[in-house]
Amino acid sequence: MSVAFADDDGASFGPAIRMDQVAPTGQVDVIQRDDGSALVSGLEHTSIGESLMLCSVTPNTGCEQAEILAIARSGRTMGFPRMT
Repeated sequence: MSVAFADDDGASFGPAIRMDQVAPTGQVDVIQRDDGSALVSGLEHTSIGESLMLCSVTPNTGCEQAEILAIARSGRTMGFPRMT
């Protein structure tokens, strides 16, 4: 899972910033904030199950500390989580 920022309405993008910690499965969602940062969520397979990860990302610092919001231990998928 990666995210890249553009400061020219998407005509070009900066370098990709890696988001995943272990084994990403995708289902990524992004919310752009007014300050230029973004909230990025996505699913990953971890040793404890499928995890819903969230991180605040900036073009300069990347993802400083990913947080696990939820864990599905039963082997069932979380589907496609969406942020609002």
